[in-house]
Amino acid sequence: MKRTLLIIGFVLFLGVVYMVTAPLVDMLATCNSLANFVVVAWFPAIDAWYYSAETEAMYDKLWWFWFHLINGDPELGS
Repeated sequence: MKRTLLIIGFVLFLGVVYMVTAPLVDMLATCNSLANFVVVAWFPAIDAWYYSAETEAMYDKLWWFWFHLINGDPELGS
């Protein structure tokens, strides 16, 4: 039951993230100066952060925690 609720919660979370980011992406696709500034100036910085070694290590730790939380792990108390 706990696993099912976690999976449902995660899917709902992804849906909310999509509903929030989709209009922002559409807004950035319009040709105004603010959108062009954000795309040109910020996206490379975000990509550099996202693909950095520290970020990959952070995501590895989050994935490990999520996987063991769902599957049950004595270390996590589940």
